[in-house]
Amino acid sequence: MISPRNASRRLAFLVTVAIVLGGANGLWATQSTLTKPFSAKVIGVSDGDTITVLVSNRQVKIRIEGIDCPELGQPFSRVAKTFTSQRVYGKTVELQPREADRYGRLVAKVRSDGADLGLELLSAGLAWHYTQYSNDRAYAEAEQAARAKRIGLWSQSEPVPPWVQRRPAAPTAPSRSPRAPASATAGPFHGNVKSLVFHRPGCPNYSCKQCTAVFTTREAALAAGYRPAGDCAR
Repeated sequence: MISPRNASRRLAFLVTVAIVLGGANGLWATQSTLTKPFSAKVIGVSDGDTITVLVSNRQVKIRIEGIDCPELGQPFSRVAKTFTSQRVYGKTVELQPREADRYGRLVAKVRSDGADLGLELLSAGLAWHYTQYSNDRAYAEAEQAARAKRIGLWSQSEPVPPWVQRRPAAPTAPSRSPRAPASATAGPFHGNVKSLVFHRPGCPNYSCKQCTAVFTTREAALAAGYRPAGDCAR
């Protein structure tokens, strides 16, 4: 059974794509028609992962599928926006729509000159693979490669994912429980860039081959999307 939330997003998607692909009559089109790729000219770039295209004299905001670029104000946000602008601004791109998000933007894969823009941003180290909404293997591998090379945002020791940046501020809490042993909270912590598991000093896999991400605190590792290793006592 489709949840009310997903049903609402699906309806928003159908309405948005119907407008883009030909007006109200498009609502009666088949699902395959509604998800068919279409082309449009890019007339605006809001940030690294959001662009505006012009379709039949309508401005349609597009959220690039499968990635999440740094929020404006975060390190590398301007670099990501410039990268996207240089790739697509003023050009006609091909879009593969998937759904409408809660802000009414059309979520879609974007291709320019035959290249996948989302994949390019990931390869340049200017975006996270948005695994909450995407299981694209090529995207996952592109992020892992950029992490290993420490390029773009991965040149930082503790990059903060944009979905963490967007969260409302939580009440201040002690960084550790008074009863927690110092060995469980002392760093630096090593993160496995492939499995997104982090290890504290003394863990069996602390110096594994893929453990190239370094975090000074446990909280920083958690904020970056890593989880504690199961083979190491907390």
